[in-house]
Amino acid sequence: MRHLDTLLGAGDAVDADVLTRMRQAAPELGADPHATVAAARDTERRAVERVAQVTAQARSGNRGAELDLAGAETEARHAAADARRMEEAYNRALREASLAALSDIRPMGPGADTMAVGGPDGDSKEAVKRSLQFLPTDWLSAAEELTVHPDGLTRGYYNVDLGEAALGSEGASVASAPTLDAQALHQLGHHMQHSIPDLAAASEAYHWLRTSTGRIGNRKRNTQVRLADRFPTRGHRADATARDGYWADLLAGMDARDGKSWQLLPVGLESLFSDSWYLDDDLRKFLFGALAVLGRRP
Repeated sequence: MRHLDTLLGAGDAVDADVLTRMRQAAPELGADPHATVAAARDTERRAVERVAQVTAQARSGNRGAELDLAGAETEARHAAADARRMEEAYNRALREASLAALSDIRPMGPGADTMAVGGPDGDSKEAVKRSLQFLPTDWLSAAEELTVHPDGLTRGYYNVDLGEAALGSEGASVASAPTLDAQALHQLGHHMQHSIPDLAAASEAYHWLRTSTGRIGNRKRNTQVRLADRFPTRGHRADATARDGYWADLLAGMDARDGKSWQLLPVGLESLFSDSWYLDDDLRKFLFGALAVLGRRP
């Protein structure tokens, strides 16, 4: 636990540096860019809910609701446009500030002995190679070759025994991952934690911290939830489970049956660097700590 405290402390320092850089890069996001974009997304959500509510009232014959519907729809369109504008500025600032801050701490991206990326040429392989820039050079040197499956699959995967990954058609591989780059970062996250024991160990410790309650020495794990029950349209396996830890998305709290295949690093990487939305403030600090201090070569 002391090692985890040290990691989280390092992550807190990186997070503060990134916040300063984001304020400078995107002043329109205000003093707290994380809160600003969250508020914009919440406003959009409430506006969409309002449209659904008014629509239901109008269909039931409420004349006043019929008159209100056009205004509610206009408000929802404006809220959506504002949210997309804020998200674009936020994602760009977060990606650039994170990479710059981490690059001041350790070398990032491919080096002289970076792992090979094999497999046939195609969009999937190019997305994986492009995504290497966001990983510490030490990690890329320690990892074994990763073979990327040819394009054309509907759903992606990572197979540790074969050292193979596949990316699905846009947005089909990983829940809420909109691009091949996000999927590439997700699968690279799995490959890194299977290649570097410290990453899996830190993820297990942090997962335990977030999904347990009670005093140290008498902590109890939170109840397991079947992901297929919570998210029936995402295509999760029937035996895939997660534990609640007040995550932004429950997928982050997925259990690793093999003790290594945690989702914290994969979903964190795609959120930091490719516009997915799995991070909360605490998970972001864990991720920064892992990227800053773990897996350093002697």
